[in-house]
Amino acid sequence: MFSFVISALRGSVNGIIVCLYAFMCIAIFAQVMGRYFFGFSIGALVESATFAQVWMVMLGGGVAMRLNMHNSMDLFAQRLSSPVYRALIVLSAAACLWFLVITAMGSQPLIAIGSFQLSPALQIPMSFVYAAIPVGCAYFALEILLFTAARWREGHAPEQTVEQVE
Repeated sequence: MFSFVISALRGSVNGIIVCLYAFMCIAIFAQVMGRYFFGFSIGALVESATFAQVWMVMLGGGVAMRLNMHNSMDLFAQRLSSPVYRALIVLSAAACLWFLVITAMGSQPLIAIGSFQLSPALQIPMSFVYAAIPVGCAYFALEILLFTAARWREGHAPEQTVEQVE
């Protein structure tokens, strides 16, 4: 059941990111066409594309964590014994989670202020845009926990091949 929920969540996040990216591309393309070929600009398109990018980036951090795409230097970790490696990954995960919690907590005043502030072109509450911060941090934290649990079960850092480096 847990793996089904995680798979559904990951699939949903992937779908949201694809839709946000597609919308962003279409909105910017329409903005460029409108400006250069028809002589008019639609401010709401630029603003909505920017908001889509904010959400895409905040959710994309968790996806990158799931795919092990964040920069890491694990050459040293590959040489560690299993107990030391496990202690190191738990410490690393704890530091990352601490950062995400501080970031999510720090976004709360911004969200509160954003509930009174409307975006210039779309006239939507900015709290909708600012909500990407805690939502993205929560998803990132979940992926860190899952990644750490997988590394814990393995007991060692994965060996990197030449193909993975390139």
